[in-house]
Amino acid sequence: MQQKFSRVTISSSAVLLVHRLILVIRIALFIPLRITTPLSWQLKNRKKFEDKNLSDPASCSFKMSGLQADVTFHISSEGELEQVRPLIDYYLQKGNRLEIIYSSPSVEHRCQQIYSTHLAQIRLLRLPLLSYFPVSWWGGQSLADWISSNKLIMCRYDFYSELLLFMQRSTITTILVSATLKGKIHKLQKREYWWWRVYWRGIYSQFSRIIVATPQDEEYFYQLGITTHPLQNFDFRIIQVASRIMNSASTIKKTPMQSLIEYLEQSIPHEQRVLVGSAWPIEMDILASRPLVEQIIAGNLQLTIAPHNLSSESITTIINSIRTYLGPENPIYIFTPQMSEQEQHSVIQQLQDRPGPVITTVPAILCELYIYYGHVLVGGGHGRSIHSLLEPYLAGANLFCGPKTFRSTEYDIVKKHSSPFITVVDSLPDFYHLLKPILIRNSDRAFRQELICQHQEKFPLIAAEFLGE
Repeated sequence: MQQKFSRVTISSSAVLLVHRLILVIRIALFIPLRITTPLSWQLKNRKKFEDKNLSDPASCSFKMSGLQADVTFHISSEGELEQVRPLIDYYLQKGNRLEIIYSSPSVEHRCQQIYSTHLAQIRLLRLPLLSYFPVSWWGGQSLADWISSNKLIMCRYDFYSELLLFMQRSTITTILVSATLKGKIHKLQKREYWWWRVYWRGIYSQFSRIIVATPQDEEYFYQLGITTHPLQNFDFRIIQVASRIMNSASTIKKTPMQSLIEYLEQSIPHEQRVLVGSAWPIEMDILASRPLVEQIIAGNLQLTIAPHNLSSESITTIINSIRTYLGPENPIYIFTPQMSEQEQHSVIQQLQDRPGPVITTVPAILCELYIYYGHVLVGGGHGRSIHSLLEPYLAGANLFCGPKTFRSTEYDIVKKHSSPFITVVDSLPDFYHLLKPILIRNSDRAFRQELICQHQEKFPLIAAEFLGE
C-alpha cells in the first residue's frame, strides 16, 4: 500500500507540474491570441461563445449577490449533461443553488432551458478556454473568481488545466462521476506506456471520490493504483433514461409520431416491430437481405428508421440507399415534425394498404420510441462507434449493434447483465438471418426493471452523500 501511495503521490505532483506549465503558456499567449483572433473564424466563433459570459444574466456569479452555490458541475457536451442530469434535477428539487460550467456550444440550448425554469438557483458559465486570464482585463475570465461552491462534480473526462488546479484548494471537495478507463486500458497495461500510466494515475488521484461507469472500470482503476480513496460503481444515466421511458407516452403524444404508435399498437405485434436507432446510411445495408425486404413489404415486419443526422442531405442519402434495395415500385414513408393531422392520417392509411419502411425525422424522441419496438439495431457500430445502447436496453428491446463497441461502456453493461439479448452484427446483410430465430423471443424485461429499481433506491443516498448529508 505504501508503494502504491508513493506512486500516486509522484504521479499527482508530475501531472500538476505539467498543467501549471500549460496554464503559464496559455497566460503568455493571451495577448497574442487576442490580436490574432480576427484572422481565424474558429477563434472568432470561440471568442464570441465565451464573450457571452460577460453579458448573459445566467452567467452572473452568485458571488456578485453575496450568495454561494451548493454544487458546481463541469460538463463538456450533451452526453455529459445526460449523465449528471439526475443529480441536477434532484438538487434543484431540494432547493439547492447550482453552477454549471460547459465546454461545448452544442449543449448551450439545454443548459439555458434549465436556467429558464430555475432563475434563482442556476448559474451558467461557458468554459473560458480562449479567454482564460487571471484578471478581468480585455475580456479575460477567471474560473476562480466565478465559482462560489466548495463542491465540484466533473463527468467522465476532459480534465482542463484551470479546473485541475482549482481543485487543489484545500476547501474544495471534488467528485468524478461516470469515470471510465475503457479505451485507455490496453495502453495502461503495457510496460512501454509507463508515462501514460503516470499521467492518468496523477489525474485521477486529484479527486476526493470517484464513481465509475461499470464494475469492470472499478477493477481497472484499482489496477492503475487508485486505492487511496473510495471507488463506487453507479450509472447515473440509468436514472435519467428510466425517467424518460416512464414518460414516453406523454412525450410521443405531443409529436406526429403519435399516429404511427397508435397504428403499431393496434395492428402490429410488438415482436414484429424493428427500429434502427441513430441510423447512418450504411445501416441501410440490412436491406440487402431480400427475405427482410419481402417481410417488410408483406407487412409481416414493420421497420422504422430514426436517422442520427437529420440534415436534408443525410435523409436524402438514406432514402436513396433504401431505394437501392426496395426498387422504385415500393413505398417509403416519412414522418416529419411539421406534419398536419390530415397528412399523418393519410400516411397511416397508405401504410395499411401498402406496407413499407418508415423514416422519422422528429427530433429528440428516440429514447421514448424504443419502448414501442421489440427489436432495435443501434447505429454507428459500422462507423466510428456505436451510439447509446442503454436507452433501448432499459426499454426492454432485443438489441443488435455493429462491431465497433470498444468505446462503449454501455455495451459492457448490457453484455454483463443480459448477454443473450445483444447480438453483434458484423455484416449488415446478415441482420435478418440473426433476427429471424429470435423474432418471437421475449427479452429479460423483468430483470431490467429490477436494475432500474435498484438504481432508483440507491440514487437519493448517493446524491445526499455528495452534499455531505
